Amino acid sequence: PISIEAQSALQTTTSHVIYLDISLASVAPRIGFNRDRPLLLNNPRGQWQTLMEARRPIYESIADTVVDVNKRSQSDIVSVILEVLK
Repeated sequence: PISIEAQSALQTTTSHVIYLDISLASVAPRIGFNRDRPLLLNNPRGQWQTLMEARRPIYESIADTVVDVNKRSQSDIVSVILEVLK
């Protein structure tokens, strides 16, 4: 999902790394599950769940802050991020 080199770079950066965490129920309407997403072919919801189960621990370990974006508008998410970065 993310190369070891990229993980190392993110872990050693002086920039604040934010992981936007989202559930399957919230992501489905946002991204849709169509043929434009080759990693999600055949069983899009199942594939997404499998990918996130593998990726989430990596993303969480890299992030300085995890923001739950479920049921939040884009403007609310931006406000949360701006507050974190103050």
